[in-house]
Amino acid sequence: MKNYFLDKKFDGFLDKLWVKKSLDSFLKSSNIERGIVFDLGGGETPYKEIIKKKNVTYFSGDLRFSRKIDLILNLNYPLPFKDRISDFVIITQVLEHLPNPLFTLLEIYRVLIPGGKLFITVPSFFRLHELPNDFYRFTYYGFEFLLQEAGFTNFKIWGHGDEFTILAEGLIFAIRRIHLPKKILLFFVAVINSIFYLRDKKKPFSSEPKRDVIGLSAIAVK
Repeated sequence: MKNYFLDKKFDGFLDKLWVKKSLDSFLKSSNIERGIVFDLGGGETPYKEIIKKKNVTYFSGDLRFSRKIDLILNLNYPLPFKDRISDFVIITQVLEHLPNPLFTLLEIYRVLIPGGKLFITVPSFFRLHELPNDFYRFTYYGFEFLLQEAGFTNFKIWGHGDEFTILAEGLIFAIRRIHLPKKILLFFVAVINSIFYLRDKKKPFSSEPKRDVIGLSAIAVK
């Protein structure tokens, strides 16, 4: 994480910090020691090595070809897997790019075994990205509705950060639009990321649905 403080191409640092914190919590609480894990929309598969340490069978899929993924998947179409085959599904920061996120959640529910677990994260506040395929930002209540409509009844949702985390991310997005000399730009980004990294890395998760957050995580059990 610390390498990102000065990365000239990096933004969304605090968002990724909270996703990683949430995934760590999921791995510790879910007793993942064996089984099949699907990492959908895995992209650069940043969590692959962490998960594979658990002695599981890991498959990653993404729309774009990469040597790091196992399958090319378009999540707007049915998943190419049998019913009730996966013990765990992980999908982080992907639903906002799908025009029909409920369809994908229904497919995830289908491929999970009874008792299987879904770990999912979505943004509530983030800049526009990967245009034109950026459709949604999610509230607690909207996220809850989608999980329920997909068939999940046993789930827990929590938030990432708070109003000050949103402020920090917003400042970084705004600063990047200003035509500053590169060294000054990197200095401001590094200072903001460093301050809020130290603040947010120890901050507990929030389960208050009315609180403003930069994103949301959920663990759902089929």
